Amino acid sequence: MAAPSARHLLPSEIRSALHERLLQDVEKHALAGQDRGALRAYLEETLAGYLRDYPHLSQAETQRIVRDLCDDIVGFGPLETLLRDPTITDIMVNRYDRVYVQRRGIKMEAAVRFRDEAHLRYIIGRIAEQAGRRIDASTPMVDARMPQGFRAHAALPPVAVDGPCLAIRLFPASPMTMEALMAHGTLSPEIAGYLTLAVRHRANLLFTGGTGAGKTSLMNACAASIPADERVLTIEEAAELHLPVANWIRWETRPANIEGKGEITQTHLLRHALRQNPDRIIVGEVRGGEALDMLQAMSSGHDGSMSTLHASSPGQALDRLEVLARWDSGLPGDVVRRLIGAGLEAIVHLERLPGGRRVAAEVVEVVGADREGVRTQTLFRFSRRDDAFHWTGVPPRLWERLRRLGLEPPVLPAPGAAR
Repeated sequence: MAAPSARHLLPSEIRSALHERLLQDVEKHALAGQDRGALRAYLEETLAGYLRDYPHLSQAETQRIVRDLCDDIVGFGPLETLLRDPTITDIMVNRYDRVYVQRRGIKMEAAVRFRDEAHLRYIIGRIAEQAGRRIDASTPMVDARMPQGFRAHAALPPVAVDGPCLAIRLFPASPMTMEALMAHGTLSPEIAGYLTLAVRHRANLLFTGGTGAGKTSLMNACAASIPADERVLTIEEAAELHLPVANWIRWETRPANIEGKGEITQTHLLRHALRQNPDRIIVGEVRGGEALDMLQAMSSGHDGSMSTLHASSPGQALDRLEVLARWDSGLPGDVVRRLIGAGLEAIVHLERLPGGRRVAAEVVEVVGADREGVRTQTLFRFSRRDDAFHWTGVPPRLWERLRRLGLEPPVLPAPGAAR
């Protein structure tokens, strides 16, 4: 029989009591490392027994308690339904009662919330624990790649002024393809054809744009054109690339431990990468001094390299690349610009339109560098006025390489023709 007081408990109070009881049960039976499906089945059966002590609960209340507690202990609480939604690319928790998602480039508030701030802290702690990281008052921020395949960044007070916050980036189960990007209106057939040939014939490419513009998705799609007999090495801060290649080595940076030691940066990894005999090096995102090492690799026989960079235009991308490459090196600007002119061959700039659609707004080729700076020529441009891609009429320098190989370049539509 239930204790008399049990009949007067609210569902929220019952849920809190059973949460602690379940955690103790999991720890007692050493179930933490069990398969998620098996553990969830065990918890559901155990909870069914516990809930017999609360006959006053309705079936709907019982089902909700079982779901919420299993999601908390096996998964990530109220985020579980969002993580299973294939249309969501980003989850943003501003605080425990303000959760937003991004679908097809549009941000909107989600119909879920955490019970309170302590509940959000608990879920953030689970994320850090599963990633083998630590987050607490002394280390109030964590950036982690999760075994489930998503990337998470969390912050606690005092860094997060209004309470704990969390951002999650989800990735598709399979890499985006050129065909899918064309179907989504991100590329025209001509741009897709140019990029396919550029990758196949080992051009060094830089994908630029703002957050969520589709840089990594396009780089993944381009990687499908890498010949099967080539060896690829990727370097990332949080491994998220899904390249459709077999001979592939994935390297990931490591943050410093709580004593401030043991950090492994992208610069360290790039300098060791050459000893792995790669045909191509792909840097997930350039954001620091590794820019110089990447440019040197591009200029020293590792053609076909690719990377992404946050920038609002191709011109700003070149300026940022120069600043990053000079950051720790102290090299003169003209030296770095010559490296850029000699190593980088094309920039693909992406933008997200107001409706959420992502487009290749501009494709430019790097044609060299002089005292005035790095010289470029624009090949393709997206026009918002007629919602179409246009060839500028400038013949790609890549076509010269194809002709030297005895290949006939594709025929582009008339300059200005909309596609």
